[in-house]
Amino acid sequence: MLPATLTTPSLCARMPVRNTGRCGGTGRRDGFKIRFPLKGSAGSIPVTGIAGLAWGVVAWLLALAAFVQPAVAGGGTRGEPCATIETESIRCREDGSFDWTFTLTNQSGQTAMVAVFGSQAITPNVVPLLPPLPTGTGAMFQVSITGAAPGSTICMPVLLGNTAGQTCCVSEVCIDLPDCECAQTFDATLVATSTPGVYALSFDFLNLASWNTGHLVLFAPGVGIAPSIVNLPPLAPYGSTTVGPIAITTSAAPGTELCITIGNHSENWLQCCFIELCVKVPTTVTCPPADLNHDGVVDGADLAILLGAWGQSGPADLDHNGVVDGADLGILLGMWGMTCA
Repeated sequence: MLPATLTTPSLCARMPVRNTGRCGGTGRRDGFKIRFPLKGSAGSIPVTGIAGLAWGVVAWLLALAAFVQPAVAGGGTRGEPCATIETESIRCREDGSFDWTFTLTNQSGQTAMVAVFGSQAITPNVVPLLPPLPTGTGAMFQVSITGAAPGSTICMPVLLGNTAGQTCCVSEVCIDLPDCECAQTFDATLVATSTPGVYALSFDFLNLASWNTGHLVLFAPGVGIAPSIVNLPPLAPYGSTTVGPIAITTSAAPGTELCITIGNHSENWLQCCFIELCVKVPTTVTCPPADLNHDGVVDGADLAILLGAWGQSGPADLDHNGVVDGADLGILLGMWGMTCA
């Protein structure tokens, strides 16, 4: 059963709007607004709702608009935030919906057992937190967004509830949806190699153009890119593929944001559009000597290089005895799967 304070919205609706307040003596609310940049991520944890809990919360949400303090114009916060949400990605779907992947961090001061998104555009909009989310910790989720136009901004109250303590807090969150034109990139990584100033770039590419993608062209002022043209098997609209590793040579300092323009070209080169992919230059790292192709990991590609140099000298001579032989093969296999650190 829902806490008593969540089933008496009239108490909340009558309360004056202040930076910090109480709802029925136990609920807290604050208003803040966040603009979210896109960036790469790891996996996501799908979430599901509970119908019984949803019906109880819906009535409470009807009074929420009169209770939640509006977001500060231009972004910012008022009072202490109830929760923070950091967008990992917003992926355009062919049916006009979006997949929103984000990390929610509980800052309520209480263990959260349920998260509620006060918008019919979010599915699911009631998310039981299993296991419960202690204050100061975060978890990654993925929900669907429907009925919203590409390029628009949607705002909603986000509630965290502690059913055991019968407490709740509410914050307002706004997200900017992508325009779903040309293309999107996801999970971009820029990994340092054993060669100073040379990095390995990889990313997932989603074609949003009306044509089949046949070629990608990458360029950036003052940056070496090899290969700078990536030929793809015909990639239909809303098709995706992984691109890389691509060698990036730059003198930019670690922590510098590096932006690369990507041209999405049709198979016959007659149609094109352009997007920008920005990544941060990583700190200098130490890579395993057996990473012979400098892509940041010891794998089958390095094994092929070693076997191709068998009986010769060169970089694959890992023990530096003048010849590539079984001893070097043993070193490589011992480093199998190791990455730059």
